[in-house]
Amino acid sequence: SSGHMAILGNRIEGNQTDGEGGGINGFNAKARVNNNIITGNIADEGGGIYNCGFDKQMTIINNTIYQTTGDAVQLGGATNVNVRNNILWVSGGYAMNVSSTSQPGFQSICTSTLPLAA
Repeated sequence: SSGHMAILGNRIEGNQTDGEGGGINGFNAKARVNNNIITGNIADEGGGIYNCGFDKQMTIINNTIYQTTGDAVQLGGATNVNVRNNILWVSGGYAMNVSSTSQPGFQSICTSTLPLAA
């Protein structure tokens, strides 16, 4: 989607795509993703949340994201992304996959990633 979007207080579960963002695809959108449970979504890139919106601000706050496969959060070009107070739990993939082009303005504060290394 493009433009502004707010995804607040939902359960996003069991979706599948051959493209990006099995749970949420924030392509080229300024987005707020707050207080959601995002689980068991499947995609080629970014099973839980995917965003490649260049120069768009995205906030990902107070979510629980669990992925058995794929990444919980994948940023492929989105800048000024703020990830705060989330629980990111993955069995196969990355909790956060942040490309080098997404690093400008990227912040991650008080986000727990599981499982923890022994």
